[in-house]
Amino acid sequence: MPFISVTDLGRVGVDLFFVLSGFIILYATAGRGRSCRDYVIARFRRIYLPYLPVGLAMACYVFIWSPHGGIPVRGWLASITLLPVAEPALNVAWTLQHEVVFYTFVAIGFFSGGWRAGLAIWIMAILSFWLIGIAAPIGFQLIDSEFLMGIAAWAAWKNGKRPVILATSAALCLLAIGIVLIGPTAGIARSGPMATAAVFAALLPWLVLAEKQRLISVPRTLSFLGDASYSIYLVHALPLLFLIKIMAGSSWVVILPVIGLAGLAAGLAYHMLVERPMLKWNIK
Repeated sequence: MPFISVTDLGRVGVDLFFVLSGFIILYATAGRGRSCRDYVIARFRRIYLPYLPVGLAMACYVFIWSPHGGIPVRGWLASITLLPVAEPALNVAWTLQHEVVFYTFVAIGFFSGGWRAGLAIWIMAILSFWLIGIAAPIGFQLIDSEFLMGIAAWAAWKNGKRPVILATSAALCLLAIGIVLIGPTAGIARSGPMATAAVFAALLPWLVLAEKQRLISVPRTLSFLGDASYSIYLVHALPLLFLIKIMAGSSWVVILPVIGLAGLAAGLAYHMLVERPMLKWNIK
């Protein structure tokens, strides 16, 4: 099978996002002297505050316009809290449900002092669900292993020794090859994106190391887009609700650039006007 198909190019962004989350959460927490309370507040401010206005707005939209008379109570609960009890009204927020579970695991493991044992148990649980072949809850699905790839990349970078980084990168590349090889026969429908995530995790510690040593630099424009990426993720689909209706019957050659630019503009505006001010709030 091809390493990654054209149809996976958009979806692979989720896989890279999960790997980065695994790396960044340890990068921002380990050795920083933060308490569990500081950690929870930081996650709340970074994830929930920018999400809530969009999540609530989408829930209200679904409640008003849904042909089935709104969304159930569990849908409201999921939309407001991001708990994995149902699908949230904002459809892209399913990834945030995985994030919330991951953050919870990190909080329990890291601040209890047993995070290494916790990671081992988590890996075995994910593999157990996969081997048994039953539907796994959020947090124990195969895609959640990508957080672990990011943690492995962080551990290699944190060690700081190039042989360790090289060994970790080689192991992750072998994992990517294994995912591709067993994917068609073991029912891993997402083998291409997951393998891409493993390769990205293999490269990540080298990229961070190169930036730290000023061997590479990130242009300000790309840095700004990176800062705004969460807002773009949250609101990029909202203009589609209206533009699809307005542009009904138009060629996709016209529709795609218009909705793409509209989603980008909406995300940048939300970042400047809502997300950045929220991140400055002093929550005690």
